[in-house]
Amino acid sequence: MQNELWMTVIAVGVLLVFSVGASAQGWRGKEVPPLKDVFQDYFYIGAAVSPRHLDEQGNAADLLAYHYNILTAENAMKPDGLQPIEGQFTWKDADAIVDFAEQNQMKLRGHTLVWHNQIPGWFFLDPENPDQLAEADLLIGRLENHIKTVIGRYRGRVYAWDVVNEVLNDSGNIRAESDGSKWSAIIGDLDEDGYDSDYIELAFKFAREADPDAKLFINDYGLESPGPKRQGMYRLVKRLLEKGIPIDGVGLQMHISIYSPTIKDIEETIELFATLKEYNPDFTVEVTELDVSLYRWDEPQKEITAELLDTQAERYDKLFEMFRRQAEKGNLSAVVMWGVDDSHSWLNNFPVRGRGNAPLLFDHNLEPKPAFYQVVQPGEPWYVTKGRLLGETAAENLVKDRPINASHRPERAVRAVDGDRLTSWSTGGEPPFWLSIDLGSPHILTRWVVYHRGSSAVEAEPIDGAVNTADFALQISDDGTAWRDADTVEGNSLGVTDRVITPVTARYARLLITKPSSLDFNQDAVIYEFEVYGFKK
Repeated sequence: MQNELWMTVIAVGVLLVFSVGASAQGWRGKEVPPLKDVFQDYFYIGAAVSPRHLDEQGNAADLLAYHYNILTAENAMKPDGLQPIEGQFTWKDADAIVDFAEQNQMKLRGHTLVWHNQIPGWFFLDPENPDQLAEADLLIGRLENHIKTVIGRYRGRVYAWDVVNEVLNDSGNIRAESDGSKWSAIIGDLDEDGYDSDYIELAFKFAREADPDAKLFINDYGLESPGPKRQGMYRLVKRLLEKGIPIDGVGLQMHISIYSPTIKDIEETIELFATLKEYNPDFTVEVTELDVSLYRWDEPQKEITAELLDTQAERYDKLFEMFRRQAEKGNLSAVVMWGVDDSHSWLNNFPVRGRGNAPLLFDHNLEPKPAFYQVVQPGEPWYVTKGRLLGETAAENLVKDRPINASHRPERAVRAVDGDRLTSWSTGGEPPFWLSIDLGSPHILTRWVVYHRGSSAVEAEPIDGAVNTADFALQISDDGTAWRDADTVEGNSLGVTDRVITPVTARYARLLITKPSSLDFNQDAVIYEFEVYGFKK
């Protein structure tokens, strides 16, 4: 059933190629299937956005509305974005995102109500003496007011909230002041149960009171691998659920790389947190901030090669294959990319200044990357999927006026790729004969055309018959030495051969002629034009 769905989506995408043009400024647009349709039977899929992405005239807004059914406010709903001055809320940016989501029938995740970063300093200070920290009661009052004011404004419009974000340090313990957080230092262990997680408990209680129907999440990074942080989060959530704290799910940020962690580790993480359904039957896991870096954490700048993007595509393929499995088990309900495209990724210049990155599914021009095509049709090379979806819309004649070589009469070979059917490459002798072209770099080939002896432009229509090339093949190579057949024709009599092939990738293309005609007395080869269509890999 799943393969049938994906092939149906691809078929729809192919039809759209001929009915919907690409947007301006390079967006591939509706030539490809919407991701929300690809994953409609599994999970919601979306992206983190800022108001600048939502300009009605902008391509980013078109892309978001077309591909996604869930959004996260990247920064606009963080405390410093909503209440920079105590009691003075600024709603413009958050409202814009909420309105856009509603206009496009999208769900919205609110991110985030409580964090130790991007929170104004006044939260933790005594208003009478700014040199002193606020008392616990004052901080709790500010916490309650902020949460209830924000959720109250968007009640019924935001389906889920990251109530608290990054509350654990890398050792799996509640962040202390030494970890950059003042929350537990000020509020402490009010109920004297031996744990300083009380501010987390209060935050969830306030959130539930503000909107009983919203899904409430605890969100953090670094949970995808086994270790103290994953275990610390599991123990924390389990303990809070046992106390009756209304937690509906864990958000896995999932800022990972092409190198680590393993898919097995990530899947074990999801299944570990899924066991918490014992305490809340509706408990779920959401991937909240996904990106797949091309770098190890502190690796210096390097060239982003086609090979790296291939590796990233394979990584995304395995990752989304696992997401589907977990969704089928009822363990995973949403996947959110942390950014719209590579130009808006937080990983540009971080953690290494001056280092660019390309961690998302769309490139700087909003074009789908190899990883996009790989997740659309798993188990198939991404370039095959791209070739099927884009077809002739993206294809161009790759060999026209390219440098060409020939087995015989190489000085005339250029006539076969000059776009002029009044000139031809012709030769006699003993076959096989061949024409070979270096495309300059790897390309995806989708179609080839041969104009034989009967296709001269002198004739009003191509002439079919035995004089035309009988047996021949399109061959491809990665190095110009080792050749393999991409397509073969035997017993041809047509004046023009025009064949669509299963997309293949190659740098070199060759027309190999083994039987120049069906006439025993005439074995001369005549080729007016040789064309190979496709697009750059």
